[in-house]
Amino acid sequence: MDVILVPGLWLDASSWDDIVPALEEAGHRPRALTMPGVGAPAPESSSIGMADWVAAVVREIDTTDGPVVLVGHSGGGNVVWGAADARPDRIARVVFVDSIAPPPGGIISQFDLVDGVVPFPGWDSFDDEDVFDLNDEVRATWAGRARSVPARIPTDPIELRDDRRPGSP
Repeated sequence: MDVILVPGLWLDASSWDDIVPALEEAGHRPRALTMPGVGAPAPESSSIGMADWVAAVVREIDTTDGPVVLVGHSGGGNVVWGAADARPDRIARVVFVDSIAPPPGGIISQFDLVDGVVPFPGWDSFDDEDVFDLNDEVRATWAGRARSVPARIPTDPIELRDDRRPGSP
């Protein structure tokens, strides 16, 4: 089965590198994505919003033949939920990693803009219960891999219109 992997804010497709081999060994076809505008300066990313990230996942779904599993990490949860809403008949399952299904109009969070983009805000901006299990080495590694995201992504509301999404209440 095709498994589309959507990273959280500030991460790219390589954030799934440790997971991809296990999925392949289990017979799946992982498709790790880097979302539009990640790491791009404001002049190149200012027009990119949540609908663009959802559309990128929908385009990936449309390249597959059968049902897919969508996996969204952290802020990627909003993205996969929006894609599941756009293609409910194509989704076998939606998996949220350190995330939840957002309500219609839900946003990821508020973060400060710097030079027109949202840089990684540092570990102190997260609640202790969200990062208590990350030691200094892990924090340094992931902070070093973090890239800015387009300004609109964290605060653009997710549009949901189809209650046929797998697992919709």
